[in-house]
Amino acid sequence: MILRMWRGRVPLERAGEYSDYQREVGPPGYRAVKGNEGVLMVGRELGDEYEITMVTLWSSWRAVRAFAGEPLDAARYYDRDFEFLIDPPDKVEHFEMLCGSGWECIGTERPEAG
Repeated sequence: MILRMWRGRVPLERAGEYSDYQREVGPPGYRAVKGNEGVLMVGRELGDEYEITMVTLWSSWRAVRAFAGEPLDAARYYDRDFEFLIDPPDKVEHFEMLCGSGWECIGTERPEAG
């Protein structure tokens, strides 16, 4: 299982609007890709900004690639994201799930070289 994590910040006064937009496009977009095992959207207030973190779970690196394309760590954006985001990040982070509630504690495949 692969965990893909993206973080973005929006002005605090637009947090609700952006959260609503992301609920409309994010989870359905992720779930439409074969190999998506789930999505979490969480947020927190950071002074006059609001940080949204999207965590997606993928069955394999192949599934991540089907969603993200190459390079794997490039952030992927939806049409209206740039109307809201402050300094959108170029990259995301990936983690191999070693153990988790509801999942067996097993190894994962490594990304293919090159």
